[in-house]
Amino acid sequence: MKKKLLLSLVVLLVPLFLFAQEAKTTAKVAATTPVKKVSFNVGNDTKSPFISKEEALKIEAAKKAAIQAEIDAQNAARIAWEQQQKEIRRKKILCDETKRHPARAVEKNIHLDGILGKDVIINGLVMSKGTKFVVPVKLAKDLEGCDFNYDPSKYKVKVVDIKDDSVWLVYKGERFQVKLPLL
Repeated sequence: MKKKLLLSLVVLLVPLFLFAQEAKTTAKVAATTPVKKVSFNVGNDTKSPFISKEEALKIEAAKKAAIQAEIDAQNAARIAWEQQQKEIRRKKILCDETKRHPARAVEKNIHLDGILGKDVIINGLVMSKGTKFVVPVKLAKDLEGCDFNYDPSKYKVKVVDIKDDSVWLVYKGERFQVKLPLL
């Protein structure tokens, strides 16, 4: 009887055991094989069914024009800022140059009207060699922000030498030449 009972149990349990083994392998295969997923992405670029094709093209062109206008505005602002910085650097260099060489600011305000032998006419005044005079300095607009110290009572322009077509002058120890204008 024991043999019959054992045999019936084996007959009943073997199919269950085989079924369990088959279920395990199926689960492993299902876990390893990729499943193709179907997605229905509806983005913002979909066209409304109430808008015609021409209207959609107009809207798209308007978006592109707005983006291009913003890029152009940014570029214009950047270029303006670069120009402003360039102008600031130029003025600073000019101010430093004027401080280093103060005779250049004075030289621009001296007008040589003529030479009469050993005398010279500067800014409408007749002068000879060794004469000291004051030049009214009008700073250029580029030098308006500079702290250029021009003290006519302390420093005067002195006529050093008179040539046939030019005059040599000295201001603050700097020697410079002023030539007659060509006619």
